[in-house]
Amino acid sequence: MSYAKLLIVVFAIMVAFIVVNNSGQTKTVTSPTTLIIPDYTTMPAEEQQFISVINEYADACKKAKNELQELALRDQRIDALAQVLNNNRRIKTWHGTIDALGTNTEGDAFLSVKIDPNISINTSRLILDGRLPIAMTTEIKKGDPIFQSLFNLQRGDIITFSGSFLPPQIYPGTTAHDYIDEFVVSNQESMTEPEFVFRFSSVNKIP
Repeated sequence: MSYAKLLIVVFAIMVAFIVVNNSGQTKTVTSPTTLIIPDYTTMPAEEQQFISVINEYADACKKAKNELQELALRDQRIDALAQVLNNNRRIKTWHGTIDALGTNTEGDAFLSVKIDPNISINTSRLILDGRLPIAMTTEIKKGDPIFQSLFNLQRGDIITFSGSFLPPQIYPGTTAHDYIDEFVVSNQESMTEPEFVFRFSSVNKIP
């Protein structure tokens, strides 16, 4: 189970809880248990198209007869997402709901945002993901200006955010099956409940 999904389970069990991530940090949070996702029709056109593509392939994956078909669909999704994002992994003023917000032992912030009930956009770091190079970690540094914008936010807040998705991590002898990097446990989870790795450049609460 990925880090963000573990947090969701904990949120559902209790309102006030202690978040413990894989690096051993703790954070006490008081938050709503039910998230309200922003109205799809108010989202930027690019974000709407992104969600539609993800959900279209998720529905197809659920009907797949085996993992071979699931992987084929995942490969097809590469071109579809590249087209939606205009071959540019940068996005601007997308809408989402904060699903998790806290700090690690170094005092840097981690953030998880839902743009759809089954689509998450998250920061990542080496200790959580287990495979990202140091240069690819995306937790928000304590001294970064965006860190201050998170001070008065909490789980359940609806926000606009900008930044960039990370390219997929490819290792010798392997083939990329995604256009943007994500936490992956299986082909089916990648398709039906994706958690994309993201570097945030701005976060603002929607009044």
